[in-house]
Amino acid sequence: MSVEEKVGQLFIVGFHSPKLTGEVIHLIETYKVGGFCLFNYNFRQPRQLHKLLTDLQLFAPINLPLFLATHQEGEHANNLTDGFTQSPSQGALGAINNRLYTKQMAEIVASELHAAGLNMNLAPALHKKNIEDENSFSNSIDLVAKHGVAAIQGYQNENISAVAKVFPGLEKFQAELLLTETFDMPTSQLYPFYQAVQKDVDGMLVSPQIVPSTATQDPALGSHSILYSLVREKLAFDGVIMMDFKETEISDELAPSAILAIQAGVNLLCLPKSYKTQITVIDAVIDAVKTGIISEEQLNKSVERILALKKKREIGKITPFDRDKFKTKRSRQFVERLEEKVISN
Repeated sequence: MSVEEKVGQLFIVGFHSPKLTGEVIHLIETYKVGGFCLFNYNFRQPRQLHKLLTDLQLFAPINLPLFLATHQEGEHANNLTDGFTQSPSQGALGAINNRLYTKQMAEIVASELHAAGLNMNLAPALHKKNIEDENSFSNSIDLVAKHGVAAIQGYQNENISAVAKVFPGLEKFQAELLLTETFDMPTSQLYPFYQAVQKDVDGMLVSPQIVPSTATQDPALGSHSILYSLVREKLAFDGVIMMDFKETEISDELAPSAILAIQAGVNLLCLPKSYKTQITVIDAVIDAVKTGIISEEQLNKSVERILALKKKREIGKITPFDRDKFKTKRSRQFVERLEEKVISN
């Protein structure tokens, strides 16, 4: 693989259209991007989404199939709604507090994602619950870990890569102090991530806050970042480390931020949906590799992890569309039963 092909694999990108555009095809054929993140505005019904995702994979090189990801955590934290079963929120599932239900709900969600052609879910969220926060299982770290593991198992049982997020949590933190925490005790905000790693979660989405104070422009120091020490050494996580840059990020700051993240040990970056921003960032990372700011050894390690995960999940294979896989009678009845239990609580 060329440097350009390797760098392209480090990026998951989005786009606003419900159909293929010249820009999307250019990102696949020229930049060899690693994948796409899908949202409601990319489709009107599951059949249309399946057609779009099939077309995306057809344009990708056979040896470089695409991650096709979304955020499907439950209730208001869902990227895909029309035609898909809508899970109760993570908070509601935590309130019911039946891990089997959490796992079954994740299996239903993942089964529909897989039937549509997706292969990655940026979920579950593993932070401790704050006031009026329905995007967390519980204010108990132990329960967050237990339900998080159940959700991960549910997603991955259906061959959808689960991505635990957002490491190390939503609370304010000093990165250096995290190194002194004991991960395997349910008193630590990192405990749910420890449990996720024990259950072989495919990916981990990390907070951008953990990078600026730990990575430098010296590529030799990238492997010694606090992120690396925490995730690779202390957590012993061997999967894909991801970072998500929000739409509100200032475009001019994204390229240096992406370079710092890669130096610190991030393998896969999710970029905002602006095509201009996407190619600017990817070109900057290509230049950083060619000038030695990012070592090619580090680039190779990231690509190896990415390709290993694509092989593990048989990325690139999309089954024929089956309308009967979506919002089945069983799934509707199961969601109704869960909603009744939430009300009774």
